[in-house]
Amino acid sequence: MLLAEEMNWEQALYFWKSIRPSAILPRINAVTRRIAMASTLALVALTVIASLVRSGLIATQNQEAAAHLVPVEANAETLVYLQVAWRHGDRTPASPVPFSPASSWDEGLGELTRKGIAQQYRLGKWLRARYGRWLGNRFDRSEVFVRSSDYNRTIMSAQANMAGLFPPTKSEMWDDVLPWQPVPVHTVPRAMDKELYEDISCPTANAEFSTLWRSEVVTRMETENRGFIEFLKENSGIPNFEFRQLWMVFDNLFCMLQHNDTHKWPSWVNASVFDRIYKLYDASSRLKYHTDLLRRLRGGPLLKEIIERFEAKVKGRLGDKPKLYAYSAV
Repeated sequence: MLLAEEMNWEQALYFWKSIRPSAILPRINAVTRRIAMASTLALVALTVIASLVRSGLIATQNQEAAAHLVPVEANAETLVYLQVAWRHGDRTPASPVPFSPASSWDEGLGELTRKGIAQQYRLGKWLRARYGRWLGNRFDRSEVFVRSSDYNRTIMSAQANMAGLFPPTKSEMWDDVLPWQPVPVHTVPRAMDKELYEDISCPTANAEFSTLWRSEVVTRMETENRGFIEFLKENSGIPNFEFRQLWMVFDNLFCMLQHNDTHKWPSWVNASVFDRIYKLYDASSRLKYHTDLLRRLRGGPLLKEIIERFEAKVKGRLGDKPKLYAYSAV
């Protein structure tokens, strides 16, 4: 995951403008000025869903790095509101391929693994170490709201994260041997989730993406890598393999790499082959947000919601109670 916690306001605005949700930029600037003028309001922590701008590999690397960082305790005297979002922990492949059949993954396809559960639990403990004094020891239902996209892996990631963030105090224990308490995780159907489901039906975005996929950008990418694409076609075993299916090869190889104690790459894959697949996947996955229109339609709704919640907190519409709003996504 990517942390934007220590940004100054100029850096924060540059980040927002790089995504360019033009309809809300004037409001972002207004909120920024209000927050900058408030002497008791510190820059809140914001963890950006890495898949909005980068590939799963970068997301996982940053998530692992964040979970192993020595947390610096937040200033409980100045912090007033926290919004945080994380990508799910390590999972199984989303779609099977001949060299990695569905039967080889006990959890099923696209599901959180034990490693992914442990990652999220550690991340929750990291958040506890950083924000625990400010959040308090007890889980307060009126202070915390957790929202997940409608996938098993993201809902389970949220549950594991909350287990690390809110271990029960003695008075909250309900079982003598299980140091865990349930924390509500809210979700909405994917067909309605324009904030966290990046592939929600949007005719305008779909048309823009289809046009982009037929553009010179993609044609050049295919031409420059024609020989390598043929190599993948011959070895992957995917029938009628084409460039659009590169993500399936990368996804399976990456999941196998993350679980290499039980899954091994096929003989035609080595570090240099994987590196080239990753670079191609990374470049092609960026196409989802390649134009201003795609960034606005696919990333804008979430940014808009985050900014509006900041604005509501600044103006006092949220009241004093709410402290943490968490997103578990992708």
